[in-house]
Amino acid sequence: MGIDADGGEDAARDRVEEGLGQFRIHAMRDRRERQLRAAKYLVEQQHAYREALVLLDQAERWPSPAKPGRVDYLRASAFLALGDRLRAERYYLRSDEADPGYFWTVADLALFYASGAQPVDVRRQAAAPYIARLSGTFARHRETRDTLRRVEQRLGAGGP
Repeated sequence: MGIDADGGEDAARDRVEEGLGQFRIHAMRDRRERQLRAAKYLVEQQHAYREALVLLDQAERWPSPAKPGRVDYLRASAFLALGDRLRAERYYLRSDEADPGYFWTVADLALFYASGAQPVDVRRQAAAPYIARLSGTFARHRETRDTLRRVEQRLGAGGP
């Protein structure tokens, strides 16, 4: 291919390079998606929390396919299962900030605060905003009634 007066060869090379770049990004996004799915499986099915945290660190790198807050939600779940309530709370709150419309973060925050070691009145006050959101914004969600029942059980039983 020769060089024409309007730089056709350079333009063709630019289009090829751009296409290769897009292919690489697509391949990386697919890899991140697999890492995210694997981490979710490790948290929810295998209870391999430390391994999941490693994958979550990888899955959130650019270009991450994750919806806002999902990586932080899975991190929170893993840290809670590992007994690290401080980190779990931090990541639940980050997940909620990133996507206030994600039911599971709100549900887990209500359960999280209802299950603390503090006196019941302190726990009820901490859980109250999430209970209100479950009763309002998420009133029609299929899991709301059961989640609210579990929250009340934890508040009445003095914890988890």
